[in-house]
Amino acid sequence: MEQEQQEHLIAWIRAAIKPASRVAQHAQSSYGLKHVYEHGTGVYVTNGEFKGAMIACGLLPTDPEARNPVYRIHRVREEREQ
Repeated sequence: MEQEQQEHLIAWIRAAIKPASRVAQHAQSSYGLKHVYEHGTGVYVTNGEFKGAMIACGLLPTDPEARNPVYRIHRVREEREQ
């Protein structure tokens, strides 16, 4: 992943994803969240790139060994960037 794309992804995560004290009732996995990002921005990222960016933002998965982990975050709504 190029640095500019990584910076864009991290900025999106910081703006769109808010930490929570527990996993949301209808938790979104890393795979689902990456699709929210892709649909909103039109930028493709791999699940691994998305998980790495979440960690870089201090958002740790509840199960680091899971292929598509969930996080202690508020549910993210899908919105298109203008």
